[in-house]
Amino acid sequence: MRTSKHKLVETSHIILLVITNLVSCQTILE
Repeated sequence: MRTSKHKLVETSHIILLVITNLVSCQTILE
């Protein structure tokens, strides 16, 4: 349970980073 939750948080953090990177790329391109 604890490990599962930690993994979920890690995944969410990675997704957040990816989204931020995509937004940055969009801003730079425009």
